[in-house]
Formats: sequence, C-alpha cells, structure tokens
Amino acid sequence: KVNPYAELEEIYKTLPTISCAGLCQSSCGPWLLSGLEARRLERRVGAIGKVNSANLCPLLDRKTGGCSVYNIRPLVCRLWGVVESMPCKHGCVPDPRYLSHEEGLRLLK
Repeated sequence: KVNPYAELEEIYKTLPTISCAGLCQSSCGPWLLSGLEARRLERRVGAIGKVNSANLCPLLDRKTGGCSVYNIRPLVCRLWGVVESMPCKHGCVPDPRYLSHEEGLRLLK
C-alpha cells in the first residue's frame, strides 16, 4: 500500500534534530499547513479547530501543555528552533546545525 505521507516523511528526515526542553508552548501559535498535512491531522483528531483566545495552537494538550500530535506535527512546527530566524527562546540548539532562513522558506513552499 502506498503511503500518501511518504513525501512529508522524507522532508522531515532531512531536518536537523533538536533536544527540546518542552518549554516552548507559548510559541505554538497560528500556523499554516499544507493540504496534505491538514488532512493527516484531521484523520488523527477530526476537526482541528481554531486557535484559542491566547492565540495558541488548538492541538496543545490542555493538561500537559505538550503537543497532542507531536509525531505527526506539521513542518512549520518541526522548523521551530532549527531555522536560524526561528531560534528556541530556551536555548535548545539543533544538531548538526541551524538551517538558514532561506532553507526554511524553501521547505515551506
């Protein structure tokens, strides 16, 4: 069976890794999704919903503050902290390097 998300997974594999301290929930705000990413999330959680009054992502777990869809989170979320123009405010650093702003933009197109 063909995995409709295989192309997304290949893109995700090219990204630097980051050891997240789990303190960035206040940065999880409005985001743009590709149609494929939106369909993937909707298959998992149903209707995604809107950002809340604090302008935070509707997919944050209300109890833990963590991402409820972390393993299938969108590209823009994966880029947070690994693109030089979107550094982690809590000192987490990507390995092996930051992506340039231009590299991040190319991935989002």
